[in-house]
Amino acid sequence: GEVPVGADPVVAARTAQERLAMGLDAAGRLPAAVAAAQQALESPADDRHTGRTHALLAFMHANTGDAATALSHATEATRLLAGRPAEMVAHVRLLTGRLHARSGDFATAIGEFRAAAVGAEANTRAEALRLYGHAALDADRPDEAIEPLTEAIGLWSGLGQPRPVAHLRAALADALGRTGRYDEAASVGEDALDGLSDPDDLPARIDTLLLLGVAYRELHATEAAIEALDEVARHCAAADNPAGVGEANARIAEILDGVDRDAEAAQRWADGAAAFRAARLAASGDTPEPSGADAAHTGAADESGAGDDGDGSDPAERAERVARLAVDELRAARNAALSWQWAEQPERALAALPAADAAARVAGTDRPQACWEVAVLGYDAGRILANAERLDEALARTGSAVTLFAGLRASGDLDPAPTTVEIAVRTLHARLLTGLGRRADARSTLTALLDELPPAAEEHRADITALLAETER
Repeated sequence: GEVPVGADPVVAARTAQERLAMGLDAAGRLPAAVAAAQQALESPADDRHTGRTHALLAFMHANTGDAATALSHATEATRLLAGRPAEMVAHVRLLTGRLHARSGDFATAIGEFRAAAVGAEANTRAEALRLYGHAALDADRPDEAIEPLTEAIGLWSGLGQPRPVAHLRAALADALGRTGRYDEAASVGEDALDGLSDPDDLPARIDTLLLLGVAYRELHATEAAIEALDEVARHCAAADNPAGVGEANARIAEILDGVDRDAEAAQRWADGAAAFRAARLAASGDTPEPSGADAAHTGAADESGAGDDGDGSDPAERAERVARLAVDELRAARNAALSWQWAEQPERALAALPAADAAARVAGTDRPQACWEVAVLGYDAGRILANAERLDEALARTGSAVTLFAGLRASGDLDPAPTTVEIAVRTLHARLLTGLGRRADARSTLTALLDELPPAAEEHRADITALLAETER
């Protein structure tokens, strides 16, 4: 509207300048809009009027990406407006909360969102509670997220907004799952999926399916968990995302291992290994070579790197991604061999070892996680080979694993005391030495292990002592 006749000329000029700033902003001329608003701020005015100009500048600077300046103006606006007009202050607090959340200061963001929700109109309160719930999840405070997300679902439903409701249900399912309320998480997650059908909703749908995979597993609903994760694999495959198919299959394999469906688990582990290999080769710029294993498997990218095949990325980031995928491939290939062993199919377990060994050569031992996986492969291969009565080969594998675990402890990458898996491999190594007639070496191995045994592993002492006694007969 027009400036009233007889209005203070300074106020009239400032108001006109603010309107110019808003018009320039609406026209997409942001730098000119900021300049006009800044000029308005230089005119004298009461606190409420000055606070309104600070609010205008806060939003404009946020749109330019200048978060620090936006926060400065937002803080002044909140102080000067002193709660009036309430709706403007609420929106300034929402902006302030978003800026703090983007910088990782979730605690401050939560405070702003909570304040914005107090006494706000329904649509503003709905948005404030939505942001509050997400910030609580980002701050790893899932218990706190449940109440605002639940209320936000009711408010957005009342506003007739089904899409935000579906996304809020996905977030609430996440919060419930992270607090161990798996039954409720599964129910809310299922409701969320019904509304996550738009192609733009696919990332949220995949996250919800992954959550359902966990919830169903905890609820012992094995087939439902597999179905959810298989859908993830299909989406990843359709997106030409080789590490997600690998991750989905690895999760399914873990579930199948947990219910003693070992042969099925072994195949899923093998599928996962092949998919991770395809992802690794794509990330490194190599072309996968056709092989019997590759011909039988599909591939895709892991959930944290979905859609990122490494092309055009920073060389250091690409190298890190390739190394991570190599470890994923090794873990899956190693577990494929071991699951075949558990499935009482020793020939298939032996046949799976070369793929695991090839993955281990690629992974190397320079990185602690890769070194740990290679060491565990030595233990698992030792068990498989010992079961096939190939004791010399088994001994070489366990000996290598013992050396790698010792190196990890010496470098500080593992606790100084032997871990459970290291105790197991050293015990197996001693059994193999005994079986090959090298009793003195077995005694030396077991005596050293007893000396290093940590208090938390005392349950192993009796078995090790009994094995030591056998070497003296």
